[in-house]
Amino acid sequence: MMNINEIMKYLPHRYPFLLVDRIVDLQPGVSITGIKNVTMNEPFFQGHFPGNPIMPGVLQLEAMGQVGGILLLNTLENPSLILCKITCLFEKAMLAAHAIAL
Repeated sequence: MMNINEIMKYLPHRYPFLLVDRIVDLQPGVSITGIKNVTMNEPFFQGHFPGNPIMPGVLQLEAMGQVGGILLLNTLENPSLILCKITCLFEKAMLAAHAIAL
């Protein structure tokens, strides 16, 4: 539904901090689904952890926030600063060569 070029029109983030590769479903005001393809080329894998590359949880949360930002920008007429508090539990490690649906 939305490729990387369209995503970059909504978000100011750029490599290496643009953590959304595509949006596959968007229902303004209701829901959104984005995809992040996790590859071994990601810069965070160099130190997290050598020999056992895992995508840091904080970056997974950032990716979710970026997808949520796209939803808000497609929902609200005049979005401003929106803050929220979340509690998160990671059940599995996000390894290289995986895709994460956000």
